[in-house]
Amino acid sequence: MAEFDIGKFADKLASNFPSIINFAADIIVLDIIRGINTSKDIRNKPFKSLKPATIKQKQRLGVSHPNRPLERTGAMKAVYVKSRATRKKLRAIVTMPNRAEYGIYPNRPGRYERFWFGVSPRAEKIFDTKLKQWWEGL
Repeated sequence: MAEFDIGKFADKLASNFPSIINFAADIIVLDIIRGINTSKDIRNKPFKSLKPATIKQKQRLGVSHPNRPLERTGAMKAVYVKSRATRKKLRAIVTMPNRAEYGIYPNRPGRYERFWFGVSPRAEKIFDTKLKQWWEGL
């Protein structure tokens, strides 16, 4: 009869969990940047087109892609992992500098929501696949 050491199994789980959580945070960051670059929200739907006046204003400012929403200062692409997971703290925080940590672009009068910040179904699928691979490797 083979012996099973629950202590070793628990140590393996505890040592690998932070890397799995940090992997998920990295995937979320990359997915948000990809969405901004392709003008698609976290639901993979295209952003509404900009008004011609907005495009002209962005051209005057010298923006490299004036017809793309959320593409002027680059602040929306400055998403980063603020805090990474450790063995004692199994949490990673994804944020961006000087912006609120919520999932929608502020909806002000005359403006519409852009769901650019959050976890997309694509990121969830990548994470689920990685988690299954990791679990099978235990």
